[in-house]
Amino acid sequence: VAFSVKGGGVPESPVFQNRFPAGAVDNYLAESWEIPSNITIGAFRAPRSNFIAGAEQSFLDEVAELAGKDPIEFRLELLKRAKENPVGDRNDYDAERYAGVLELVREKSGWGKDGQSNENRGVAAYFCHATYAAHVLDLVLEDGKPVVKNVCTALDCGIVINPDAAANMAEGAITDGIGNALFGEMTFTNGVAEKT
Repeated sequence: VAFSVKGGGVPESPVFQNRFPAGAVDNYLAESWEIPSNITIGAFRAPRSNFIAGAEQSFLDEVAELAGKDPIEFRLELLKRAKENPVGDRNDYDAERYAGVLELVREKSGWGKDGQSNENRGVAAYFCHATYAAHVLDLVLEDGKPVVKNVCTALDCGIVINPDAAANMAEGAITDGIGNALFGEMTFTNGVAEKT
């Protein structure tokens, strides 16, 4: 689910062994495999985090749905376990701060309240680059295409020296994520980009 390349400051493996959900689940294993490609690759905003976050959060949504649990509550249960009864002893995140952004985004977004029948909501939370982030996204389908109506975000990056810069980085990351999710298609023929 991630692209990496040797050298150039891009990590060889996109996987951290001791990041969430490590510490919250028994028998957790994080592995990566190298698949040769004839397509030259490089860093994509955050060299590994965007791909891993998307895969991890989608998987957690699937597990929550199979368990019949609210996706935010499911994540909070895992984080509570990581805090109170952790599996392992070298987890690279603070479960309390992680849960804090989920609780805040749940409150500020009005999560759990009845919405319009055509409105869909999604949640994602992730820790990387010393920052905890949680987002609730509202979208509708217009002419069969997804249209983002609102994004509610909670961030914990520690002490903020320049609030304007922090807000700009958060808004830029949201815009970049939505743009890549909805319009980021790249097609290749024999390793050559057809369009970018």
